[in-house]
Amino acid sequence: MTNIPPSLTGNEIREKFLNFFAQKQHKILPSASLVPEDNAYNS
Repeated sequence: MTNIPPSLTGNEIREKFLNFFAQKQHKILPSASLVPEDNAYNS
């Protein structure tokens, strides 16, 4: 019998990822778009 790890939701994976870096003194910022709102190339 093999041990299959429990499935994680996307939110659980994100939370574990952020917690990992927070424990290493990284600052957690709110999500933001990678494309600026006034992007001149988007006209």
